[in-house]
Amino acid sequence: MNIRIILAPLFGSDADATALPGAMGLAQRFQAHVQGLFVRTDPMDAVPIIGEGVSPAVITQLTEAAKVEIERQWRAAKGAFEAACVRTGVTVTDRPGDGGAASAELVDASGRRDDVIPRRARLSDLVVFGRSQADEPIDLRSIVESTLLDGGRPLLLMPHGHSGEVGRSVAIAWNGSVQAAHAVAGAMPVLRDATSVHILTAETRRTAFERSAELARYLAWHGVESTPRQVTVGDDSVGASLLRTVAEAGADLLVMGGYGRTRLSELVMGGVTRHVLSEATVPVLLAH
Repeated sequence: MNIRIILAPLFGSDADATALPGAMGLAQRFQAHVQGLFVRTDPMDAVPIIGEGVSPAVITQLTEAAKVEIERQWRAAKGAFEAACVRTGVTVTDRPGDGGAASAELVDASGRRDDVIPRRARLSDLVVFGRSQADEPIDLRSIVESTLLDGGRPLLLMPHGHSGEVGRSVAIAWNGSVQAAHAVAGAMPVLRDATSVHILTAETRRTAFERSAELARYLAWHGVESTPRQVTVGDDSVGASLLRTVAEAGADLLVMGGYGRTRLSELVMGGVTRHVLSEATVPVLLAH
């Protein structure tokens, strides 16, 4: 699989300024097309649940305030997208080209974000989300959950403030699971183009370091040289130990599976994944 279409959901928050550089950088690297997607929610969906006895005037006031906020978000998202295109020199177009250069378009859609974004993700090769520290959208977590489970595509989660290259040195958190295998498959274009690849496996009750050799052989058949590294779990958690090993390896991207059987709020992501996503200072490519 090649990376040809990169979906970058936009929210009109400072998370956009984190997602767009990652998306544009990968688009330039793989001559791909970025779809910046802003979803206009129904103003009534943005209004808190209204109990009985609330006057029509109050409902109208709340709805109008929601409309104003949605419009503010759109203007902010549009401004961030245009600035990113100017800064990177990426051509703005909605027509497929010859594949020789990166391009981008801004899509203005309507509906529920946790429905529209996963649906659009299914016809993308990679979905890039940015994380924020200041005004992260309150529904971002549920949207990431929905996209991970229902989008069927790998997600790249960019940490707040990250502006460097992604995937020149890659670490793979490998335990032999289906989810980890999906993550490796989704990351294959990046793995082939990386200068170094590290396979990180912790020795635990559920995983064995020997499994890393199996993945190394698989990657070799795809022309990817890799170095197995054992994650030593001491007093720290597996997640903390994994991130420490990522740093020791000098990796700028971590590839891993998102584990579980239900929604993230019901522990779709196991403790290791949750710790990594909350503490990682490098981008994380995740698949379910």
